[in-house]
Formats: sequence, C-alpha cells, structure tokens
Amino acid sequence: MNSETATAQRELNVHTLVGHGQIALAARCLGSLVRAHHEPVHVIVHDDGSVTPEDMAQFRETVPHSSVVLRGDADECVNDFLAKYPACKRLRDTSVYGLKIFDLQVLEAGENIAYADSDILFLKPVAGLFEMPPDPRSGGAFMRDPQQAYCLRSVQLLTTPKLKLGDRVNAGLFYFRRSAFDWDLVEWFLSHDNFAVHPYWKEQTSWSVLAADANCWIWNEEQVKIVRTASDLNDKLAVAHFISTYRKLMEKAPAFDDKLSPTQITCLPGGQCSFLDLFRDELARKRLRFGK
Repeated sequence: MNSETATAQRELNVHTLVGHGQIALAARCLGSLVRAHHEPVHVIVHDDGSVTPEDMAQFRETVPHSSVVLRGDADECVNDFLAKYPACKRLRDTSVYGLKIFDLQVLEAGENIAYADSDILFLKPVAGLFEMPPDPRSGGAFMRDPQQAYCLRSVQLLTTPKLKLGDRVNAGLFYFRRSAFDWDLVEWFLSHDNFAVHPYWKEQTSWSVLAADANCWIWNEEQVKIVRTASDLNDKLAVAHFISTYRKLMEKAPAFDDKLSPTQITCLPGGQCSFLDLFRDELARKRLRFGK
C-alpha cells in the first residue's frame, strides 16, 4: 500500500449543518477543526435550504477539502426512506434540525458518523476525538451539556417508563456508530406529540434517547465544553462550543497554536437522566426566568 492510499483511507468525513447566515462562522470553526485534527478531514456541509453557490465558494476559501449536500438533492432520497417513519419525517419537515439527525444517518456510507456544529472552535491540535470509546458495547461519544436540555417535562419522563435519556447529552459534537441508530426507538419517541414543552430541543432529545440506548460515553468536559464564561477558556480546553447565548466570548478565544502537541481527548461512561435531574433543571430555568 503506498502512502497516498494510506492517507486516503485515514480521511475522516465530518458533517455539519449550515445556513446562509452562518457561512463565515462555519468557515472559521470547521477550518479550525481541519487544522486541529491529527488525520485528514473532509467536511460535508448539509445545506438547510438557504446556502448559495457564493456561500460555498466563500466556505471553500477556508475549508478547501469540503463538499455540500444541497437540501433539494437530499430531500427525495431521505424523504423516501422516512416514508416508513412518519414521526421522523414530520420532524424533518417542520424543523431544520431534522436534517441533522436523519440526513446524516441515511446519506453517510461509512460505519460511523462524525458531526460538528458550525459554532464549535478548536483551540489547539487534538487526537482521539472521533474515536469509539474503549467499551465495545458503546455506540459513540457526545459532549456534555450544562443542563438537561430536553423537549419534555420531568413528570413526562417519570410517567413514561420505557423512556430513557442520557445525562446532559449535547448533540453539537458527536461520534456515533450507525448500526446503533435504532429507527424504531426514535420513531416511538417522536410519536409522542405531547413531548413539546421545548420543541426546538426535539432533535437533541432524540440523540439523548439514542445515547442512553447505546451506552454512549461523554467527552471530558475540561477538554470539550460549552463555553459560558471567559474563565472557561483555560489551558485545559481544546474544543469550545460557543452557542448563540455566549457567542461574543469567541472574541476572547486564544489564537490557534499548531506548534503544540496534540491534546489526547478522553471520555467517560455517560450516565442516565433521572426524573429528579430533569426536575432540578426545570426549577433552575424558572428561577432564572423570573429572577428569583
């Protein structure tokens, strides 16, 4: 085997979901991923329906080794597959985040799915991120959320014994074994129309259902984290998720230093979200909302 063939075999597909308004941000963040990852990366952009040819030209200036899956091209194939999963299709039809969960699973040809949101910035070189946990029973790894960011109420979790959720699963960055994706389980979960107190978290909650079912692990939160304060940007942090609430903190991120040795990303077994876990976060959000 020559070196060119070996490099091609090691290349990793990393998917992302992007809209017209996020192109510049996505180029910066996915460009940092390409620089940081210890093996070659091919970025696959999933268009939310608003990406233009000019957008992709701009994106490729920073991330030349990339391709785009236009929503119009994906719709027929994915919707045909989802015909037998009406609740899944309804989520894809009504939420752009439906593309993030279903299009990746249907269109990816490899054994595993690597995904990164367009607002995740890599601060230093990394190794061991997009790898399966050491437990052969595990279906993948996710990053940890500061809260139980799910679409249902704690009482609904308590009164639905079959439903299991991973503890504080965030789907902004993940590596998942495609064979662990249980379509019937996701369809069952999404068929509960009453799980809609936070409908924008339905996709993330679906990933949490899968994470619990597949014994997924969680990346070390000191290394891979949702940044909420400037103090989070310390020397241990390698991968920073700047969700919209804290996007301005990206201006304080240190410059990428490619001379550093790669940080070996570690992970730990994920836990399960209990009724009390979800209830405590509900109370915390209510106190924040009413200033108590």
